[in-house]
Amino acid sequence: MSISLVDELESVHTATQFKALLGRLREVNNLSFKKLEEEGLPKSTTSTNFNKSTLPSTFFVTRYTEACGLNPSEVALWCAALARVRDSERKPLSKENLSEEAASKNRQVSKRHRLLQEIKIPRWISTRLLTVLTALALTAAILWWQPWNRNQPDAKPTPTPAQETAGLIQHCDTRNPTLIRISADECVGVTDGTDRADVFGEDLRPALTAIAAENRQAVKGGPGSYVTVAFLAPLGTGPQNLTGGRTVHEVEGAFIAQYTANHPKSPSSRHPKIRLVLANMGNNEAHWRSTVKHLKAMIKAPDSLVAVAGMGLSQQESVDAARELAADPAIPMVSDVITADGFDSTGTIDKDERTGKSGDPIRGLVRVAPNVSTQLKVISRELMKNRPDLKTAALVWTERTPQGSPDLYTHSLKKAFENPESGLKEYLISEESQYKFDPRGGEESLRGIANLLCGEKVDMVFYAGRQTTLPSFLEFLHQRSCRSTPITVVTGSDAAAQPINPPELNDPEAPISIIYVPLANPDYLASKNNPDRTLYKTFRDNFTKSHYNQVFPSAHLKTGWAIMAHDAMLTVATAIRKATPSEDSDSKVLPQTFAIGDQLYFFRDPRDIPGASGIPGASGLFGIDPETGNRKSKAQQPPVYINR
Repeated sequence: MSISLVDELESVHTATQFKALLGRLREVNNLSFKKLEEEGLPKSTTSTNFNKSTLPSTFFVTRYTEACGLNPSEVALWCAALARVRDSERKPLSKENLSEEAASKNRQVSKRHRLLQEIKIPRWISTRLLTVLTALALTAAILWWQPWNRNQPDAKPTPTPAQETAGLIQHCDTRNPTLIRISADECVGVTDGTDRADVFGEDLRPALTAIAAENRQAVKGGPGSYVTVAFLAPLGTGPQNLTGGRTVHEVEGAFIAQYTANHPKSPSSRHPKIRLVLANMGNNEAHWRSTVKHLKAMIKAPDSLVAVAGMGLSQQESVDAARELAADPAIPMVSDVITADGFDSTGTIDKDERTGKSGDPIRGLVRVAPNVSTQLKVISRELMKNRPDLKTAALVWTERTPQGSPDLYTHSLKKAFENPESGLKEYLISEESQYKFDPRGGEESLRGIANLLCGEKVDMVFYAGRQTTLPSFLEFLHQRSCRSTPITVVTGSDAAAQPINPPELNDPEAPISIIYVPLANPDYLASKNNPDRTLYKTFRDNFTKSHYNQVFPSAHLKTGWAIMAHDAMLTVATAIRKATPSEDSDSKVLPQTFAIGDQLYFFRDPRDIPGASGIPGASGLFGIDPETGNRKSKAQQPPVYINR
């Protein structure tokens, strides 16, 4: 158990005292600087915050105390103490003012004691009684404040230093203790939308407004009538964000699934109602640990958290979050856009290539997106059948995200390109024709690679990178000395965020094209070639309808992320209802997380097993592989070309 030192915070009044106590916190918890670096705090950052004459930043204190093992409420107390000390140092009191302030407080206390003594209460008893009464008053204020806030969704109170010190207002101009401001324009934590509709950004306001309204309806029956599902994702829009704004589409799709589940045609399928909360790990997922702690604390009533959808991107932080959620007490998880091979129930995503040892299985983690290897097999069949003109390829890849953590999506792409089972390895001209870049190094590395490709006799580039760096790479391919030579970029589903009409893709003197397999292609899903087009059309109609006076743009369907998030939430909702005994449909008996987790592995594509129960997703009818937790479907989407 971690030592928090929160009892000593009241005696801290200066920056020097605060930093001294902060240093003791690391020491008493036996936390080395190396361990801090492993938790995402470089030694240079720690030294800077401790050595400067001013107070450390709120962001640093939050990360530092989390690394020391403190729980969210303890972290909040440290941040409140930081705000109190910062305010006192901003307005220093003179000796005279300090004396007058102390005298004033003494006069107030003495007056209360005299009143109590007049009714024959001894001073020693009155002292303790005043302490108890003060604590009761503060508790009453907190209890009154929190329910009131639920009825004031867009209230933006201005916190006073006294309120911050008392912990009544934590962060982000709300009274939600799970929300923490990590920068001027980003908050992390958990919300059901009733705090503020723009707490995770203005772009999410329409979706969060609708979610808040639906949640108010869902909880009307009181505890026992509803369960909570969290949508975990990097919801910020910082410089290291890899989503390109697509999380807005995700949240909108997740809401449509929540709304549909809570308003079914059959009355017997209406229990329990589903309350949806958004859980933000930060734009680069760096705050996954504190957010997951909040979620684990929500398992008990009244929240009754029973499952998590979304799960972020294919990066190490998401794996760590999944393993923590799978730990006892385990919470079932359904990922929507994670595609890295092995990031599933098997847990082989953590395989050590030197020893061959894999990580432990992540039981309870399933996914609705086709993995990287499945995508490349589809491309391999396309090249053999329809592109005999493409014969050779070089490999361009990275293994890091912009913040330097392992990028499991790009790593999986590289391995799948090199795997003979994908059918693409035969196109690689040699093992030497591989070019590695680090996104933290800026764009010059990609410029150098584009020029080097002129020396290779290739007509394809296997690009194992994110879409966020793809526009720069395409621009440099367009500028290379051999730009008149046609070249095709083969990559993964993340390319769905790539604009289709940039100048570098529309120059006949520098022919460049892209081929990839999307997670969900609306054009194909709505076409006659899709045997499950009715499922997609029903979802599309619901998506573009008005819900609580909020209308989502149909253009948000193009990336496919709204479709996949809907299918992940639909999978969760279906498992919840199947795990609820039918005889309890009118009662307040809730399904157990263990039963929900089991149900996730019982879905089968009826086209594989006649009579089986599958998931009628907007992306098509599918089942779940009981061994791996991967999506299984007879129907597969064809590849997409950009500028063929």
